[in-house]
Amino acid sequence: MKKQCTIKGTTDTKEDLEKSYKISGVCKQDLLDHLERFPNSPFNVTDIMALDEADLQEIAERMHDCFLETVYWDSLEEITKEVLDSK
Repeated sequence: MKKQCTIKGTTDTKEDLEKSYKISGVCKQDLLDHLERFPNSPFNVTDIMALDEADLQEIAERMHDCFLETVYWDSLEEITKEVLDSK
């Protein structure tokens, strides 16, 4: 039997409420696109192509942390309100 959530007014299960949806990721193509947009970037194509999976994982983790520390919560509220207002 699925555990029911204790939030008043909902019958969603804990699993339903904790289902996650992907926001973003990072790949070498993102970095190459960045070079096109910002030609004075401190890295070049050779640098990007030298990145291995561990490097990209570290970049992704640090981007995740930065995003959560800066804009995530404000953006979450604003965008959720826009979606709800459009219903």
